[in-house]
Amino acid sequence: MASFSRISQDRSAELFKKKDVLQFEINKAKIRAGLSSRRPSLDMISSGSAVSVLLREGEKKRRQKSIRTLLTETGELIQVIKPCFLMSPLSVSTFLSSGNIHFDAVIFDEASQIFPQDAIGAIYRADQLIVVGDSRQMPPSNFFNASLETAEDEETGDVADFESVLDLCSASMRQLRLSWHYRSRFEQLIAFSNMNFYDGGLTTFPSASADGDGVGVDYHYVNGIFDRKSHTNRAEAEYIAELVYKNIEKYPDRSLGVVAFSASQQNLIDKLLWERRLNEPDKEFFFAKDKSEPFFIKNLETVQGDERDTIIFSVAYGYDADGKLLHNFGPLNRAGGERRLNVAVTRAKYNVQLVSSIHCTDIDLTRTGAEGARLLKEYLDFAENGNAALMQSAAANRLEGFGSELEEEICEFLRANGFIVDAQVGYSGFRIDLGLKKTDGSDYVLAIECDGASYRAAKNARDRDRLRQQILEKMGWRFYRIWSTDWYCNKAEEKHRLLEAAEKAVNTPLRYDKPRDNISGSENVQNEADFEEEKNDRFEFPPYQAADIDMLIPIYRPSYFKAMVKEILEIEAPLSEELLLKRVLPFFRREKVTVSVQNMYEIEMKDCIEYGIIRRNGFLYYQGNNIHFRAAGDIVREVKHICPEELAAGIMAILKQNITADKNGLYHELARQCGISRAGSNITELFDRALELLGDKVKVEGEMLEIK
Repeated sequence: MASFSRISQDRSAELFKKKDVLQFEINKAKIRAGLSSRRPSLDMISSGSAVSVLLREGEKKRRQKSIRTLLTETGELIQVIKPCFLMSPLSVSTFLSSGNIHFDAVIFDEASQIFPQDAIGAIYRADQLIVVGDSRQMPPSNFFNASLETAEDEETGDVADFESVLDLCSASMRQLRLSWHYRSRFEQLIAFSNMNFYDGGLTTFPSASADGDGVGVDYHYVNGIFDRKSHTNRAEAEYIAELVYKNIEKYPDRSLGVVAFSASQQNLIDKLLWERRLNEPDKEFFFAKDKSEPFFIKNLETVQGDERDTIIFSVAYGYDADGKLLHNFGPLNRAGGERRLNVAVTRAKYNVQLVSSIHCTDIDLTRTGAEGARLLKEYLDFAENGNAALMQSAAANRLEGFGSELEEEICEFLRANGFIVDAQVGYSGFRIDLGLKKTDGSDYVLAIECDGASYRAAKNARDRDRLRQQILEKMGWRFYRIWSTDWYCNKAEEKHRLLEAAEKAVNTPLRYDKPRDNISGSENVQNEADFEEEKNDRFEFPPYQAADIDMLIPIYRPSYFKAMVKEILEIEAPLSEELLLKRVLPFFRREKVTVSVQNMYEIEMKDCIEYGIIRRNGFLYYQGNNIHFRAAGDIVREVKHICPEELAAGIMAILKQNITADKNGLYHELARQCGISRAGSNITELFDRALELLGDKVKVEGEMLEIK
């Protein structure tokens, strides 16, 4: 322990990472060189040899031999030149004759979609079998297969009794579970499936960037009509065609795919999009087929195995022209239909844009017993209302505690120095020990990892010191490592280094920073119960930041008013109820504040305390929210719309800058900060009430004010 050195340990870890990556490149070069050295020379070609046959066939313009015949005659040579064959199981039986081509290993990918009987032709041609698949994804399509009856006296099972080769092998072979999921750059994209299909067993990696527009799961409601005759929803298809072009304009470098519930809806979207493409040839670059991930339009039955940066998902099903909603959701109503939903919602790396003509509340589970319909209802709820309910249990687990006493000590040290720190960041088995947040937002700027339980739990150095960090860095994280031995032996120096790293992280822009209209991103306010304001070299009040209510209303209407108010208060609390009501009138589909609107508001706000919302003297407060004064910003508030506690914080802050102040002069400055040119008698009266709240902190002598 005494000989431990952080510098040498960090150097060793960095050296290992570089050498580990280099080793992979060396191995690839060695394999290429070894295979190339086995290729036959063309300097001495013998007539009638496999080489001459292959070359002669390559020169022919017509009457070429069939692939099966050519592989039968030259199979050994072809395996020397190209030792790896990429074929479907049925292609193996079609093109490879029995006995002349044999492999060291056969690997089945997406094995859940392969019938056991189709796999046999490839299995008996290899010495080793590796089967890769996910039993929670789609089974093979058996649309054209007739049911096979098994004789009652048959004692042994038939391979056809198993749904796929994956199920057959799962029943008889050793299994290794691959639990790391790193396709999704945002945990929200996999959270639903991880909880509902994998029992939380996937190891997912949190993103440093908070959920926002263009990442995670977005919900788009379309008031479309489902045509039961054609099984299409034209309004949705038109909306999706437009949405495709919006994505091209906003994210031209992202790959894009469209998934429809049915082939009918897929064909309609394809038709409408083709018409749009004819009219806008300047966007044709996006639809090029030679891209590594070209644009596609597919349905639930054909999308497995695909992945794109953004996936647009069309539900299509909805109310018909008669206002009826049939609870027949096509493939989701079949046995195992829920697996199709799992496939569809896990195709995206950055963003799922769910387009639907129904809300989760429209699906009545008493009218259908299909598991797929139940999960569709839950996914609609998840997409429309965020991950609050889905992550409730995961959020509770986050509060279970720290991974070690060292993590707790470091966390408390950073918090004591004014930093915002979360412990155990993440929602799966893998958590980041400590996540340092921006002081003015919800994005993380630094991952602080210790050599504690999480570090020791890694099975090898590659996972522990390279792969895990490499994946997280792609998701926007910066890293800072603390070695416990160094922390305890050289605590003063390590604390100094940690503070320097934290300051640098907070003041350096994030790679994944996104424009957010309601966050200024510059102020760093530290509040206390006595309304203490921040201390900067140049004192100024943070401007008032307004939530984008126009954006929030379509998301939360018609049934989640308190949840919407909670999100507004997270940005704007404390907030005048009178001012709020004027701004949320579109929620009630009204243009003026009337008695009926006030009554509806009172009904919606019943039991709001359950959301942490406190109503007091015409203002809304958010539980646990510290109060500081905000100058005129996105909105210039009338003084009557600023709560007394906030005015008191403003008075206290100005007084601290001046030590003592004339009351009238102080009031004039406070009014100016509120965006008002002069303080009349009504405003002065409101300021006086606020001053009364500071009675135990401010000494008043005549017109002079002084901090006690």
